[in-house]
Amino acid sequence: MEFLSFEMRVQLAVGAALEVDPKAVLHEVTMHSDYACLRCVFSGKNGETITVKVDQDNEVYVRTNSWAWEALPIEWPTSLSYSQARSLFDEKFPKTSWSTVVLRKSSQEPHLGSEYVFTVAKGVVVVDIPTNKVYMLSR
Repeated sequence: MEFLSFEMRVQLAVGAALEVDPKAVLHEVTMHSDYACLRCVFSGKNGETITVKVDQDNEVYVRTNSWAWEALPIEWPTSLSYSQARSLFDEKFPKTSWSTVVLRKSSQEPHLGSEYVFTVAKGVVVVDIPTNKVYMLSR
């Protein structure tokens, strides 16, 4: 089985969501550090939420729920790839392990762009996509 990159797995999820609803909008991508499963959340027609999971064997699972997802949409593809974000993370916080990474759009001033958020032991490390700035928010 071929290992697919973060972006390729998201693209599989985007394709699956667009089959359900041609106007589906991406809101969030979550991946655990073991790369076993990537989960994407989309909004669909009539306020539905479409969740697409892509596992380590590149199998795609789609689920539709009748409730709306409350988050800002992400432009896909992003201008900063996961591997670039991970390099910035590793550069600023070497030898820091993380458990999950979430690609989302921030609703917090002054960072209103999309961001990669890595969960670490002491809080989260944010890689801001528009600025490439990396900073930690402690718990």
